[in-house]
Amino acid sequence: MSKTGDMNDFERERGEIKNTCHSQKFLLGISRIRFHKGMFGYLLDTGKEQMGDPRQYASGMTTNRITSHGFTLIEILVVVLIIGILAAIALPQYQMAVEKSRAMEAVNMIDVLKKNMDLYIMEHGLRNVSFVGKYNNFPQADMYIDVLGSLDCSEGRSRCKGTHHSYEAYCTSRECSIYTERWLNDDEVYGFILEWAPSEIIGKHCAYEGEKAEKICNSLRGMGWDLWAL
Repeated sequence: MSKTGDMNDFERERGEIKNTCHSQKFLLGISRIRFHKGMFGYLLDTGKEQMGDPRQYASGMTTNRITSHGFTLIEILVVVLIIGILAAIALPQYQMAVEKSRAMEAVNMIDVLKKNMDLYIMEHGLRNVSFVGKYNNFPQADMYIDVLGSLDCSEGRSRCKGTHHSYEAYCTSRECSIYTERWLNDDEVYGFILEWAPSEIIGKHCAYEGEKAEKICNSLRGMGWDLWAL
């Protein structure tokens, strides 16, 4: 075998060894591409930076790629500020919704009282008689529908006290009336006044004093209650 032939064989074997090394490096690189699922999604590890056990993300352990840390004082203050703003907006709306439901409770009680009084008038006619409370020392009428059990009509009270409103209902020889009253605070109050004769409604008013009380009465205008500023 000539010297030239030996050199060609050597170069050929060297090329085969180099190709084999390149293939092994490529396969090794492919085998080192791994996906780690952490708390921020999937991270691709090309092998340049070794990642720890993927389960470390779930336990909050620190890795080379993601570093866990607590909240700063500024972050906490921002969250507290946002919660305070939301509470300042939502709390008054919630309180108004609660007060409107209490007003509707009084309206429903007025309907029940009026039915009682209409039944009495049909049987006995119009006369000076008191149904709820002690108006002008009128004699007490019998209630066809029991509502006094839900009211506090203690001795000496001119009006009966409900859960949130006080009530007074009576008839004279000409007309019947129902009054309610609720104090929101020392300066704000509202109540309902219903007056009717057997053939017609004389007055249906929501009387108020104060801004919050006015909003409550204004929300009931669609039910036929007129606003009456005190």
